[in-house]
Amino acid sequence: MPTWSIGYSTDVEWKILGKNTVVDVQEFWDPIDSVRRITASIEGVTIQNIISDKHTEYYTVVNNKCTVTDLETEMIFFPDTYGLQWLSMTKDWYKVMQQTTVIQNSSTVIRSIDVDHWSSCLYVLNFDVTAQVDIYFAKNWALPQVDPNVMIPVRIELRGKINGTDSNAFHVIGDLYNFNASPPADPLNLQPPAGIFCPGKYPGKPIITLPTSFYGIIEIVNREQSTIMFQEIWFHADQKIIRYDTKTSDGSDSDPYMTILDFKTGIRYKIDKYIGNCETDLVVVGDNFVKAQSVNSYNIDIMSVTEYFHLANAYIQYVGKRWTRGILCDVWVGTYFDDSVSRNFTAEWYFAAGAQYPMSYQIHRMDPIAPPLSSFNLYNCFEPAKKAHVIARFSVSGGKLISQISQLYLQDILHTKLTDLAQIESTRMTNILMEYYGGNEFYLSATLLDKPSITNPRLFPPAIKQVPLFAAFDFLRGQIEGKWSQNVSTSTGELVTFYGVNIVQLSYPAELTTTTAPTTPSLPYIVPTLPHPTIPHTTKLPTPPIPPSLTTKGTSIPTTPLTVPSTLTTKITDSRTSSRTVIPKPCICPKITCPTAQTQTPLPPSTCPPVQQTTITPTKKITKKPMKQPTITFKQPTKSSQNCSVLIRQMQLAADNAKKSTPGVSKGGVAGIALAMLIVGAIIGFIMTRVYHVKCRRDHPGLLNDMEDNNRY
Repeated sequence: MPTWSIGYSTDVEWKILGKNTVVDVQEFWDPIDSVRRITASIEGVTIQNIISDKHTEYYTVVNNKCTVTDLETEMIFFPDTYGLQWLSMTKDWYKVMQQTTVIQNSSTVIRSIDVDHWSSCLYVLNFDVTAQVDIYFAKNWALPQVDPNVMIPVRIELRGKINGTDSNAFHVIGDLYNFNASPPADPLNLQPPAGIFCPGKYPGKPIITLPTSFYGIIEIVNREQSTIMFQEIWFHADQKIIRYDTKTSDGSDSDPYMTILDFKTGIRYKIDKYIGNCETDLVVVGDNFVKAQSVNSYNIDIMSVTEYFHLANAYIQYVGKRWTRGILCDVWVGTYFDDSVSRNFTAEWYFAAGAQYPMSYQIHRMDPIAPPLSSFNLYNCFEPAKKAHVIARFSVSGGKLISQISQLYLQDILHTKLTDLAQIESTRMTNILMEYYGGNEFYLSATLLDKPSITNPRLFPPAIKQVPLFAAFDFLRGQIEGKWSQNVSTSTGELVTFYGVNIVQLSYPAELTTTTAPTTPSLPYIVPTLPHPTIPHTTKLPTPPIPPSLTTKGTSIPTTPLTVPSTLTTKITDSRTSSRTVIPKPCICPKITCPTAQTQTPLPPSTCPPVQQTTITPTKKITKKPMKQPTITFKQPTKSSQNCSVLIRQMQLAADNAKKSTPGVSKGGVAGIALAMLIVGAIIGFIMTRVYHVKCRRDHPGLLNDMEDNNRY
């Protein structure tokens, strides 16, 4: 006989003679995975046999129910429920014929095709079947890309009995069409229908391990209501907190919400994303991502990722490869029992189906890492009095650069570490901002939140005792100002160490509220204290004169006392001469004596004639010694003005030294010295100003001149 191809797919139309019945059959044979399938449809009922030669089993699917049977022989028959106990794969009949005596008959024509006719009489021991088999191959009709001896089978005819009884006699003719020796690699051809779980089937390779935390967008298709909804999920297992946002595809929810479940406190926060309102309540059984501790228990705990995706307690089998959204994927199927509704569900990953109206979950943008802690923002759920705004300063040691570290990574590290230092949950620190200052310093601003105002008695394990707001800030300040340090790694693996410097708390009302209070201006000179009069009167002190000042173009001598050396070294530079140094004689303050002022209790004001100023006899002699100060060096413009500039500076030194007080001098002495030096300074200043104008100013073209203003400028 010609050779039958190793792998193939074909459709077979079986006609049961004498019963006027037709059975449509599909056959697939995959020699690579050693899997084959035969599906028969008769009178609206579909029966499917999938045979795994590798795992020596086959499973039969009828009416969405699957039974598994051990494969004892290579050839199998259908159950006799529908009178198909003779039905097996056409290649199985061909392989049995090869073990018997085969007779080649004369050529003939079938369906307008020239064929070669081969026949054999055989007995199948395991099923007690006796039959005559006739197979017709297309004559000289070879297939491309296969062995030249492989021909196309056109028809197979079976006549026989089962168990040797006439009641089980059969006569059937099967016509093969759409025969393909190299069928397309469609994995669905060798898999049970979607959503079918076969108890006892070989499980195959284990399912891929899911991450403990993740972020993703899930599309939920409700087939009963014909709606599509999107759910964006932030799942942080370490912090036991979950956030999910929902949105319908048609935009019917014009006011969507954000829901945050804090399983460390058992509190649920529902936040209006547009308005910002926040509703606070307890997490209860029936909420998303909540599991009961046991059946009929009201104690709650957070679901794990495997529990949320129904993998934790499911019986799972590997199905095979399947195309999903244009991607060839590995598919697993499983069943799990849902305690909340007390029934079994069947799920396929990535497609999940359950109940009477299955819902499909398609996961988009799956990120298998813990989401940033900033995703769980509870700022709007606390009133201003329960918030503390803080700014902390950190410094990097060892000359390293903080810019070598990812700012988002560093922010998450600080969020975790600082909440641990403050002994609070991660959700109680929010609105974190960071700013690098230079290369080795950075600042962090954040808002600390108070503990929740409600507690959940159903949380298991129970929530730990919450630290109040300002106690948390004290804990944090003690750690940061105690030089707390942290090591982080750069992208190259280099360690960078930073440590806390200080932290302050900001109060918006205190910082931004303006209060008007009377202020007393500070004068650049000392006002002398007059002795108390012996006769009651009303005293009105005249405004003291302002100390003299000298102003030149671009330079002004301030009225505030300067620290000037008593010995002045002046470096004079002139284009016509070389540099030389002039050291003037030290300035010696004049000797001044002042009486000691007596302080008396002020009397109530009254109207009296003014007091005449009298001469006061000095009682104590005070001498001010020259003070040794650092040298000040400056340049003079021209040689002709050198002496004048030195003379002006000496005058200023004398006036400034006169204003200084020596330790041990009484208040009255200080006042007397100041008053005397003001008078002397005024006289000297007047004389020197006139000398300067006459002798120096005309020769200096860079200074303003009263008489030449109009001509020169």
